[in-house]
Amino acid sequence: MRVLVIQNCSPSLPGVVGEVLVRRGVDLVLNDAERGGMPPADDDGFDGLLVLGGPMNAEEDHLWPHLPATVDLIRRFHRQAKPFLGICLGSQLAARAFGKKVHRHGAHERGFVPLATTEPAREDRLFAGLAPTQHLFEWHEDTFDLPDDGVLMLTGEACRNQAFRVGKTSYAFQCHIEVTPDLFALWHGNAADYIAKVDPAFPQRIAAEMPRHYAASRALCEHVSERWTDLVAERANGG
Repeated sequence: MRVLVIQNCSPSLPGVVGEVLVRRGVDLVLNDAERGGMPPADDDGFDGLLVLGGPMNAEEDHLWPHLPATVDLIRRFHRQAKPFLGICLGSQLAARAFGKKVHRHGAHERGFVPLATTEPAREDRLFAGLAPTQHLFEWHEDTFDLPDDGVLMLTGEACRNQAFRVGKTSYAFQCHIEVTPDLFALWHGNAADYIAKVDPAFPQRIAAEMPRHYAASRALCEHVSERWTDLVAERANGG
């Protein structure tokens, strides 16, 4: 099996999701869009699509020409019923692909935030069996309108649309389910000057949150990633 991974930003690595996919024998084909890699024009040769996060706005096509190409690719995978998984910016690009707007959120979400599973999530193949409330990692200032055919899976008090499904094979998470301590350290190292200006208490806050919530966050991501990999395998085998 081969999964195409769109890295909108070079430090946005697949984290726990990637670990699960590799453990299951999936070949990850990385596309580093920040360094000029344009996504392929079609889905040929790929069994799934993973679109990761990044600091850009989902509609900054004039600055990042790979964004509209990624949106088109999400639509193509969805039409072919090939599994798609979007994370953070990837979820915003998915909302755009399904006809909705991405816009500024009222406040930045940064750190581990309590999110609730919805009633439909309890019967969803990726979400069934999860605890009703999860503390998951956030790092975003944009949000999106839920697609008309979208089914809300996770919701938060400050930011409503945290995860959704469209159809049977397309999933999107605003939260960073893929985060690891090392991945967070990479992100924070790249943004340390910015964080010092806009949220100087964040390093102390996350130092307390990471040991408290990471194990459960990782368990959720492994649960979701295993089941998404099952979906990729089923579709690759004609299921």
